[in-house]
Amino acid sequence: MLDGLVCIASCDKIVPGMLMANVMRALGLSSSVSLITDGRFSGGSVGGVIGHVAPEAAVGGLIALVEDGDIIEYSIPNGTIELKVSDEVIAKRRERWQPPKPRRIRGVLAKYAQMAASPIEGARMIPDAERKYREPLK
Repeated sequence: MLDGLVCIASCDKIVPGMLMANVMRALGLSSSVSLITDGRFSGGSVGGVIGHVAPEAAVGGLIALVEDGDIIEYSIPNGTIELKVSDEVIAKRRERWQPPKPRRIRGVLAKYAQMAASPIEGARMIPDAERKYREPLK
């Protein structure tokens, strides 16, 4: 039985390398506290860790609407994650939600951000005209 759950949205924006999973391990919490995040992490994480939640917080995914004290239930065998908050509360939170301000980038990094495709598109560089799964960055 787990004692708790940590949910981190926009983790890649906060700190790279999934620091929270390592902190939980160092404190001896990885066997009693789960972690759910839209962040990325290596296969070295220990304990109940659910990552790469999509859609991400940055694009308004449900994980962006989680607040302190919310109950989240998950079932690994059933492949489900459920935020135990009413539809009305979620609707109010969605009205308040604001997308993060885009960072200004230039040069090669800007070109990469413009053309990089997701893994579902082959993790390759593609022109905007061929993009299928997201709007090109402005």
